[in-house]
Amino acid sequence: MSVRRLVPFAAALALAVGAPAVMAADDRGVPADQVITAIETVASAHQGNIKDVEIDEKDNRLLVEVTVVDADGNETEVRVDPQTGQIVK
Repeated sequence: MSVRRLVPFAAALALAVGAPAVMAADDRGVPADQVITAIETVASAHQGNIKDVEIDEKDNRLLVEVTVVDADGNETEVRVDPQTGQIVK
């Protein structure tokens, strides 16, 4: 599924789930609106298709990890801090 097709799907999913925007990331997961923002951040920074989206813990914080596959088949894992929306190196 291409990035352009995934973002509206993710937005619809967030509305269906009804994740409150004020909910903070914790052991229960990451609010859907923050996951969508993370996907949009990756989509604007990397060309390709989304292969996978995961929530990972690193250094005692939850990160959204998005795997992007480019036109040559190369995979790139991009981690985003869901609270700031910034790509984490």
